[in-house]
Amino acid sequence: MDLSLEIARKVAPFLRTNGFARSGKHFCKISNDLAFCISLEMPSGIMYATAYVVPLYVPCECRYYTYGNRLSQIAGINLPILSKTDDEAKIDEWYKLFCVSMEQRIIPFFEGINSPLKMVNYLHKTQPSFTSYIFCPSVDIYRLEDDKGRNIVKLYCKDLKKMPFADSVIQARMEEVGIIECMLKCEEKAKEYLMNTVSNTLKVLK
Repeated sequence: MDLSLEIARKVAPFLRTNGFARSGKHFCKISNDLAFCISLEMPSGIMYATAYVVPLYVPCECRYYTYGNRLSQIAGINLPILSKTDDEAKIDEWYKLFCVSMEQRIIPFFEGINSPLKMVNYLHKTQPSFTSYIFCPSVDIYRLEDDKGRNIVKLYCKDLKKMPFADSVIQARMEEVGIIECMLKCEEKAKEYLMNTVSNTLKVLK
């Protein structure tokens, strides 16, 4: 059996108790149009747990870890290196530290950014240069009613053309900007766009 699947089955009861639903080796908890996720994988024969957030209102075609990190990096607690040849005792040790990391660091961290506004404020405070070009402007839909939100759209549109991205990437983001500019003029279009995007992202996560 794939060890990552075995671990997923082992941690499932603990995560379900904390509100996470399971899909294979992935776990997800939805709150305020944000998906708080844990994924278990063995890309190089070593077990990795990744904690990340997927904003449901940001368009995507696949599951991505952009807004996350290895669980041990976020929690500050090193999980034991675990491979498919390790015995049950080593697996139990990994499981116990995983649960400690979740209870003491990851779940409280998720709860601290459990709304779009809290997440935006956290990202802009900790990674302003990163969020200026990758995370905006979709995430700022939630505050387009104020001047700051409107200015973000204008600056993003202007600065994006200066970034060293492929033409296809720039075109896709410019189309996104165009949609958001329409939202500034029509609340109904904004609501329709957000509802469709949330629905589509949920399908990706399942």
